[in-house]
Amino acid sequence: ILRLQANMSSLGQRRNVAGMGKMKMLLADFAASEVVQFVLVCLLLIYMRFVLGLNIGDRYGAILLILFAGTSFGIMFGILIGTLPRVGEGGKMGILVSVNLLFCCMSDLMVSGIKDFIEHHIPVLNDINPAALVTDAFYALNVYDTYGRFITDFLWLAGLTVLCAVACFFIVRRNRYASL
Repeated sequence: ILRLQANMSSLGQRRNVAGMGKMKMLLADFAASEVVQFVLVCLLLIYMRFVLGLNIGDRYGAILLILFAGTSFGIMFGILIGTLPRVGEGGKMGILVSVNLLFCCMSDLMVSGIKDFIEHHIPVLNDINPAALVTDAFYALNVYDTYGRFITDFLWLAGLTVLCAVACFFIVRRNRYASL
């Protein structure tokens, strides 16, 4: 997204005067990033399963689906933070790292027991925390025989991704530059 904004880079200036609309460029950048990211997490999945020998379950279709949803959210959330006005590149990176660490901490990926505490006191936080949704989806695949909880987690994650995408489109569409 930094290379799409005219106030952030010279490439952004050139892309903004090009004949292609910002939305098409944003979608193309998202699709390219998603392909690369999804291939990388699939390679990581293969490494974890066959090299490290970790038992990740046998529902590979559902695993790939939640990996796709997770990478889609991660990329779209990064784009959303990248569209913040009047924040430099370093500030945007700091926000991304801080928010991601907060999400991971709240989903028990750092300290055990936090996710359970949140579930008992403020359960809606676990419903909107993407890291908690991904970990809960993997938990549901490996513990439950049905897909109910997995589908709920997937739909929440997909909804958050769409929400981020809509916000990005409105922010990017609004950006106008006095001179390029």
